Amino acid sequence: MTKDIDILSFNTVDTANKGDELELFYNGASTGIYLQVLGVNADKVQDYQLAQLKEIQRKKKYAEKKGTEIDFEMALIDGLKHRSIDTAANRVVGWRGANGAYDEAQLKTALKNNPE
Repeated sequence: MTKDIDILSFNTVDTANKGDELELFYNGASTGIYLQVLGVNADKVQDYQLAQLKEIQRKKKYAEKKGTEIDFEMALIDGLKHRSIDTAANRVVGWRGANGAYDEAQLKTALKNNPE
């Protein structure tokens, strides 16, 4: 028995662009705060990741022009904490249940205070 499913009916990019609502827990308890988080295949997320790689490549080319070297792996590791926060903030596009409207600066502060 076969099913009549159109392979083109699947669209993970569209689903990722809509994102998912994830509940925040603190010390194992519900906070009542929900974050709207884009999926890994979302256009905004992909554009951000590509921009990050292009920036590292730009730095590498600049270093080569100056006659110095840039270790690609070290460039990725350098500033990892900063990029991790920015990457997470890039994927969160809203919240509900928290005091006040969604604010990316507040989100980044919360992520710095709660890196896990």
